[in-house]
Amino acid sequence: MSKEVKGSKYLLDQEHITDKEINELYDQADNLKLRLERFKSYDKEYRELEEVNTIESEIKRSSLLNACTPILNEIVEILDEMEENSKDVKNLFLKAKGALEEKIELEK
Repeated sequence: MSKEVKGSKYLLDQEHITDKEINELYDQADNLKLRLERFKSYDKEYRELEEVNTIESEIKRSSLLNACTPILNEIVEILDEMEENSKDVKNLFLKAKGALEEKIELEK
């Protein structure tokens, strides 16, 4: 027989973790991975040119640096978004955990 809960901090304010919040993190992680792979290819090409000291190699390195700048900005933005979404998911997990623990305790 379960007890009726009155004024429960967790059960009355229970938040449910939905696929939406989790999927946003997965999508951001996938997007981040694509950006990092793109950056890695530019970085590899740049490093291959470091030992070459010609005008053409310097122009190419400069071009690679210019191409990397927007990618790095995107990486920073994605990481900022992921940090915010991770905090939201963490809060939802904590609320759900509190509600479940309280429910279990009340049913004992």
